[in-house]
Amino acid sequence: MSAGTGSPPPRVLADVFARTRVHDGAFVLGAALFTALLAQVAIAVPGSPVPITGQTLAVVLTAAALGPVRGVAGQLAYVLLGAAGLPFYSKGAIQRAALTRREELLPLAAGVAASTGATFEVLGLDRALEFAVLELPYYFWQVGSQTLCPTIPAPDAPTSALFDFIQRYTYFTDSFGDAGLQSLAPYSYQAATQIGALRYAEHHLHGLLRYPRQDLPAHLPPLGVQKRFDVTAMSRVGHWVRNSGQRMLFLYGEDDPWFSVPFEVRESNDSLRFVVPRGNHGARLAQLPEPERTAALDHLFQWAGLDPSAARQGLRVPEAGTWSQEDSLEPAHRPL
Repeated sequence: MSAGTGSPPPRVLADVFARTRVHDGAFVLGAALFTALLAQVAIAVPGSPVPITGQTLAVVLTAAALGPVRGVAGQLAYVLLGAAGLPFYSKGAIQRAALTRREELLPLAAGVAASTGATFEVLGLDRALEFAVLELPYYFWQVGSQTLCPTIPAPDAPTSALFDFIQRYTYFTDSFGDAGLQSLAPYSYQAATQIGALRYAEHHLHGLLRYPRQDLPAHLPPLGVQKRFDVTAMSRVGHWVRNSGQRMLFLYGEDDPWFSVPFEVRESNDSLRFVVPRGNHGARLAQLPEPERTAALDHLFQWAGLDPSAARQGLRVPEAGTWSQEDSLEPAHRPL
């Protein structure tokens, strides 16, 4: 038999059917849609609040059936279609439901405003509600945890359940009402001019937003003043902390979405940085695992001029691992 004659045998199932680029494109699109379909399948795991979804199975099956090139292209198409606004991502389900049912939610928002005396002259009730929905995922992870994921209402939940969830986690009247916005005007000004702020994801809400790209500190009180962002401010602060800061202790929550990068510290400056595993914006020293918790407390005692051993005797600190994430929920105000 001579070499180099005939077509090579098919390497994967798709090679049997694919004859043109149109066929290849159809397979790629089919892989994206198949992944989106299986991603909606969730299997509860006993003892864990995080279910297993069918998305992993879809990735494996499409890669085996289509081969590496078409398989990767299918997953890329899945990501791009979701970014274009198709409701592929479960993370946006409650947001899309809330914005789709905006007219049902607005009377509930007005009722809460009337009962609490909150006013919405700055944003207006409609825009305030949209901002609350837009920020909802960040608020949830800022003050919540994985253990609370099962409490997220389904998209077809009663309207009252949707609004109660939004109110609970975004502190709607306190965060977006006039009084709350005015009380946080100094923070909003500094966010707009120096420290920066989150840019909330909007792509998955395409077609549902009435005020796109407006939920930014520059559009919040104080109004009527110039807000020019100083791109060097935080880098200068970071440089000082790293090179000159003394006896500084930074505590971060691993799941807290409200920071970009942690400060760098040096042992030579007697400064420390700790991360609470699965912690949120309300992370506490008491949530640190050992030996990090004892190390942090001992440094604080030494800085205060106290003997760590003696100081620990009179200190009431919960045992490591017993601090609930709900214990770290902040008071009802817009978290910073």
